[in-house]
Amino acid sequence: PLSLLSIAPPQWLGSEMTPADQQQPVAFRIHPDTAAAAGLGAGELAWVENERGRVCGKVRLAETERRDTLVFPRGKWLGSGSSINLLTCDRVSKVGNGASYYDTRVRIYPADEDMS
Repeated sequence: PLSLLSIAPPQWLGSEMTPADQQQPVAFRIHPDTAAAAGLGAGELAWVENERGRVCGKVRLAETERRDTLVFPRGKWLGSGSSINLLTCDRVSKVGNGASYYDTRVRIYPADEDMS
């Protein structure tokens, strides 16, 4: 499994995306080798899932990312169906008393595969 990392996009204060941004598929970043191992290419739709839920989004390749991580932007609302909160557990982190984004593990696979 991959470690789920979450970042606040630099163009928004905190993690608030606009209503228009909620309509777009979430775009997550992974290393090209990780994508290739999962049978994925740039711009393809993929499922990111774990035992808590799954989210469909677009693959963005980034050579700068670690091969064991998936970087998922914050800011999608639950109603969008693309919120990172669909993948994280209801647990407070030991450091900062925030969401446990960095303790979350996920897997990724092509959206055309039905793994349920």
